[in-house]
Amino acid sequence: MLRRTTGRTGAECMNELFQRDIETSEAWALVAEKEHIYRELFTPVFAEVAGFKAFARLAAAQGLKVGVGTAGDKHNIAFALTGLGMQLAPHAVVGGDEGLPGKPEARHFSGSGAAHGHCGRRLHRF
Repeated sequence: MLRRTTGRTGAECMNELFQRDIETSEAWALVAEKEHIYRELFTPVFAEVAGFKAFARLAAAQGLKVGVGTAGDKHNIAFALTGLGMQLAPHAVVGGDEGLPGKPEARHFSGSGAAHGHCGRRLHRF
């Protein structure tokens, strides 16, 4: 399944999962339901990746801009940022619901850099 869905939108993944063409609006409704369930299940165990907030603070203290590029939608982004309780918000946030392809192209990662006016060697992604 992972091999067949990598780089596809959530709606495209629903077509693959159900092995049929699903009306676009229905597919996105299923994606929204799946993500809502994910957030409900993940809330009790949500935790920072060790050292992330310290890294973000140090980067900001050195004048570096921090951007978030994710395949997650605006609701998952809000979930993560709220759960992290970050004092400094990222300078730019680019999510999967902005129409950019996911992995392996992952243009949403470079999109957060472009929002800063950075690209190429000046943009560090991880």
